[in-house]
Amino acid sequence: MSQERRTMPKDLMNVEEAAAFLRHSKLTLNRWRSSGTGPRFIRAGEPGARILYRLADLQSWLDLRTVDPKNEG
Repeated sequence: MSQERRTMPKDLMNVEEAAAFLRHSKLTLNRWRSSGTGPRFIRAGEPGARILYRLADLQSWLDLRTVDPKNEG
């Protein structure tokens, strides 16, 4: 019997992939998550389990931080 390799859906990223997408370090992403200031995430299982991020959540988080220079004073 052959084992089928499972892949994550394309809209889910692990911490390393999410950090690369945001162009920050994994450490920064972990700090944001711990302090509650980072993007929404999925805890896949019990505490200490795998952390995943949805692409849409990362994009929404970035959108909330987009600054219009006309409104900066």
